[in-house]
Amino acid sequence: MKRNYWPLGILIIIFIGVLLLVALVYISLVQPNINDNSYLQKSSSIEKSPDLFLGATRHFAESYEVLVKSNEQKDHFIPPYLLRAKKIEEKIQKPLVLKPRTKNILQLEFLKKKPNAPKILHYGVYMIRYYDKNYKDKADLLFEGDDHQLSFDFAPKKEGRYKLILQIAFEKDGKREQAYLQRDFLVQK
Repeated sequence: MKRNYWPLGILIIIFIGVLLLVALVYISLVQPNINDNSYLQKSSSIEKSPDLFLGATRHFAESYEVLVKSNEQKDHFIPPYLLRAKKIEEKIQKPLVLKPRTKNILQLEFLKKKPNAPKILHYGVYMIRYYDKNYKDKADLLFEGDDHQLSFDFAPKKEGRYKLILQIAFEKDGKREQAYLQRDFLVQK
């Protein structure tokens, strides 16, 4: 009489599945919380309430158009969720290019689209260089200001692709909200 080994095979497959499940849970608990550098916060806090971030940014983008100017070039800041569409458009248009190791003066311009646009309380401009060793973990604060001071210096030391992130605090219905806009640009000779 021949023995059947298929019940033993099923038990081994179930055991391997349980081991993989335990390993995946352990890895997910040990791994650090990844920063989302588009919103300058931890990814888990953004995933818990994405409507807060997206709604505030959408409301601000409907009320204001934000331009960045440098060396007779200008372009728009856009919400992070529209970045992929902007990259497709950039294949047609010329990208914003800055010079390394020189003092580039960047000017921001907040243009109201609506007469009842919310009041800008404060904004911060952050810079990230793509593909740096700690690219995901840090964003350097370049400038902080209010709606009266709109130009700042930027002198990058390295060539490459950079991301400017604009964190804007504004008042909406008596509450303080934050919007995030960003712009990619190149630094090359």
